[in-house]
Amino acid sequence: MRYPNINEYICAIKNPKNYSSDINDLTPVTDQDSNPVFIKGRFSLIFKMRNIDNNKNYALKCFLMEEEGRDAAYNSISKITRTNSKYLVEA
Repeated sequence: MRYPNINEYICAIKNPKNYSSDINDLTPVTDQDSNPVFIKGRFSLIFKMRNIDNNKNYALKCFLMEEEGRDAAYNSISKITRTNSKYLVEA
């Protein structure tokens, strides 16, 4: 599977019409140049997002490449936190 690159993610984040219904109440937090605020890790980007209804901040994690075992790890985390977390959305 081909993952989007950093620039493709930035372009998508800047355009809310690209958002799924799970995150359409979020807007990117931007810097002084109107660029989305994010950090880059080895396999992902994490964008700082704000809920437009309650003004709370959220993290939106976007993957850059495949990582062996990721699905199993996130499924395990999801099972544990699903009943205890309002911060996870369906992918």
